[in-house]
Amino acid sequence: MTMTSTTEFAVLNIGSRELLTGWVSSREEAERLAAECEQHESQPDCKIVSRSTAAIVCGKTIQIDLSGVGHNWQPLPVDDMSEDLEDLLAAEILDGGEYGRVTIGGVHYRWK
Repeated sequence: MTMTSTTEFAVLNIGSRELLTGWVSSREEAERLAAECEQHESQPDCKIVSRSTAAIVCGKTIQIDLSGVGHNWQPLPVDDMSEDLEDLLAAEILDGGEYGRVTIGGVHYRWK
């Protein structure tokens, strides 16, 4: 399989919905940061949140256009990619250059 992804973790203030930390690559680090935040009286209610990073196919970060006309490019969450889509994008990437763009099923994708 050519697709990879990672999950990042951060500490969120439950009351204000504000991120108290930056995104880190391990849950253990996020748990350590959450314990530090809970020790401070000003940030007692917090929890660990996670996010999947963008799908990467053949070493290229995949983006999807949410506007349908090329005006709202966002990273494609790895959870939103099927094996069929991965195969189609891999074939396009291997045929293309450093950067590319393709429309599949009426949806616009690009990579860099």
